[in-house]
Amino acid sequence: MRRQGRWIENQPCISRAILYNLVMMTRLLQKAIDRVRELPEDEQEAVAAVMLQMAGTDAPLVQLDEETRAAVREGIRQGERGEFVADEVVAESNKRRGL
Repeated sequence: MRRQGRWIENQPCISRAILYNLVMMTRLLQKAIDRVRELPEDEQEAVAAVMLQMAGTDAPLVQLDEETRAAVREGIRQGERGEFVADEVVAESNKRRGL
């Protein structure tokens, strides 16, 4: 089996199940990346930042302007008051994104 340009020798410590999972995770990741490529550039950047953060790699922090910070604070306050988007609106948004 070939992995990242190197041959993995028959090592007793590497089971077939582990190798299978490595290959399958690579396919799943490729499928996700293919899907992300279809998104607008700003959404691709957001996904990439989250992936890098999850992988433990330092991702650049997003600098928010004051208008955006105010909108985020207002959104938090709306959530605290129980003011949420209607389920129908979320369902339509998910449908447009193929979720």
